[in-house]
Amino acid sequence: MGRPAAAGPPAQPPGDFASLFGVERARLSELLGTVEPGDWPRPSPCPGWTVLGLCCHLLGDDLGLLSRQRDGYHGTPSPDGLGEAGFVAWLDDLQAEWVRAARRISPQLVTELLDWTGPQVVDMLRRQDPQARTAQVSWAGRCSTGCAGPTPTVWSSAPPSLATP
Repeated sequence: MGRPAAAGPPAQPPGDFASLFGVERARLSELLGTVEPGDWPRPSPCPGWTVLGLCCHLLGDDLGLLSRQRDGYHGTPSPDGLGEAGFVAWLDDLQAEWVRAARRISPQLVTELLDWTGPQVVDMLRRQDPQARTAQVSWAGRCSTGCAGPTPTVWSSAPPSLATP
């Protein structure tokens, strides 16, 4: 007997996406409050990422999302004419640049900034039409599907360029 076909993303976003994101961020904040100083440089469950590196990545995603979708600022647009592989390489380099620079930020400050950005993102999401298509993210997964609503990127592993030195 064969495996059942993998289900794709839902046709419609959850009715209250903002609240779900708020719950996720509240749980993240609780979890980060339990991290001991010696745990920040340890590997995270995502291969190639330290706990601090992963949190810096999340912070960068939040700041970029707020800048683009709330403030309408696109300070680092992708170069024109990139195919999918070129876009992924550009995005990997952009993320690596952010995470390298953010390593100067203390774990306490990263946690405090995530505690600030989380509610900001939730507020922004609440103000948006959850049915509006805001992203095409074929580069972030196996299938080329549009995402309804401002869906955060979820990586199953870090891009190779972000591996811990």
